[in-house]
Amino acid sequence: MKKAPLKHMLSVFMVLAYDHTAAKTYLKRSIKKAMQTFIDMQDVDFVTDVLSLGFVTMKNFDEIFAYLNAKQEGSYTEMKIVFLNYKHDHIGYQTAAERFKL
Repeated sequence: MKKAPLKHMLSVFMVLAYDHTAAKTYLKRSIKKAMQTFIDMQDVDFVTDVLSLGFVTMKNFDEIFAYLNAKQEGSYTEMKIVFLNYKHDHIGYQTAAERFKL
């Protein structure tokens, strides 16, 4: 296994289990690469765990979701649904007035 995926997996574990500050900083700085790694691994659990940490912003979300949309296989459908639910719950518009604001 390559070092980068292992380092991303370990940092997610350290943040979830121990609230480790250095791992949190590393994960925030490399969130795009970490999510791309978990998408390539087709690991919905890691994607869900990282999204639950709240490190994915609107800018990061758009870049990561574009990477996910580039994958044309049917096995990524569940991951796309997880991402869209996250966007709706945490990033998306909250009221109808905000949604239709020009």
